[in-house]
Amino acid sequence: VNEPVLLNLLDAKSHNVRAAALRALALWYPKVSNTPALLAKAVGDQHPQVRLEAVIALRKTKTPEAAKTALTVLDAQMDEFLDFALWQTVRELEPVWLPKLKMDANLLGDAKKTAYALKSATGADAATLLTALYQKGQVPDDFQKDVLASIARLGQPSDLNILLDLAVQNNNKNAAAQLAALEEAGNQRHVAPNKNPERIATLIGNEEEAISLSAIRLIGLWKLSSLNDRLTGLIQRGNPATKKAALGALGAIDKPKALQLVTDLTGPKNTPEVRIIAAAQLAGLDEKEGARVSAELMRTLPADTDMSDLFLAFIPSNPGSAALAEAIAAKQIPEAVAKRGRVLVQQRAGWTRQS
Repeated sequence: VNEPVLLNLLDAKSHNVRAAALRALALWYPKVSNTPALLAKAVGDQHPQVRLEAVIALRKTKTPEAAKTALTVLDAQMDEFLDFALWQTVRELEPVWLPKLKMDANLLGDAKKTAYALKSATGADAATLLTALYQKGQVPDDFQKDVLASIARLGQPSDLNILLDLAVQNNNKNAAAQLAALEEAGNQRHVAPNKNPERIATLIGNEEEAISLSAIRLIGLWKLSSLNDRLTGLIQRGNPATKKAALGALGAIDKPKALQLVTDLTGPKNTPEVRIIAAAQLAGLDEKEGARVSAELMRTLPADTDMSDLFLAFIPSNPGSAALAEAIAAKQIPEAVAKRGRVLVQQRAGWTRQS
């Protein structure tokens, strides 16, 4: 290796030359002396292409200090290419920096750099450290979405306990996002808080409807049977969106009870809107009965009633779509309703009428 020539190229006026020299340095490491210092200088280069090559080259050193150096690129303006390169470098170096970060919270620099590294990591230990950082309010606004996504993807019950602690606090502007992360963890991994999860019920009726509905759905995801009576009351007295969420939650906890309530709500003593909501929920509990009831509602409700939810309830499932098609074939529904249903099905599933 002709080190003097390489060093001259690393200081060239052209950013293209400096970037190319860094690629050579990455190939020749560790034959070049003082490589960490050279890369540290390059990460602070005025040109983003040079900074990019420096961040990539730091993967070769396999040290915690390399991760810290790479993260200093966050002090300058970032672009999508730099962001991806830094994300990949931090991930590749995770085995060497994460164990040391557990012993030294300041290992990677400031909270912004630490949050970036932890949200890029893949281990459950990283999620626990990240949750603690989030709890302290040390996560920059720009990283909030990614951080919650990481906790949802990797967090353990103890981490989700902290999210729930935060979500149920008064005047919490981030409650909706925190609840969404809890829903994601429940839906994708079936992981839930294990410290008094029933306190989620305190958010039912929140002035922000999205928070209230999310709380109701979480009751179902976490199968909190102690709140069945609360769900039943919401089904009987809530607004349409609340009824729908509560029916879904109760169905996840106590299917027989939900089936009975839903069936009652499809009856003629209820408004058309409530009957449609109930029939759509019935589709998830008993496809054939839901299809039969839905077809009957399509036939008997006023022609100007919006029955989109009846069709949409069956589209995601091939057996459900077949059950609805069979039920409709057995009854003569209004032509306008049939046309609207056909359009919805074609838009959502690319499905064409069965012959």
